[in-house]
Amino acid sequence: MTPYQQACQVYETEPCARTFEEDLVAHLQNGHVISTPELFLMFRPVDSGRQEEIVDPHISFQKTDTWHVYLASGDASQFSSHFPYPLPFVSFERKNVLRFYRFRQFSSRLTRWTSTDHTFHLTS
Repeated sequence: MTPYQQACQVYETEPCARTFEEDLVAHLQNGHVISTPELFLMFRPVDSGRQEEIVDPHISFQKTDTWHVYLASGDASQFSSHFPYPLPFVSFERKNVLRFYRFRQFSSRLTRWTSTDHTFHLTS
């Protein structure tokens, strides 16, 4: 199964606020979508001070200090190389808890993970 197919499958197996297609379009409009044979990512720049709005992919921010990773699958060791410019933090939501990490700390952990058969649905 490709990383894209793994990402689509998340919406079939977990309760989600919107459809995969709706979230994909929102990230194409307000963020970034990366799809390669090795990985799939939906992410966007956000303001860590506006936490109640971070998980809504329809909201864009003027001031940003965090890459919010909404959905990721595939080779995690390659994720951080796809952020187009540096920001101090990375966030994602797991089990309805928004988590923040320093970008360098997050990237360091990901480079040690080389598995390609995991899907990370980081926001529900």
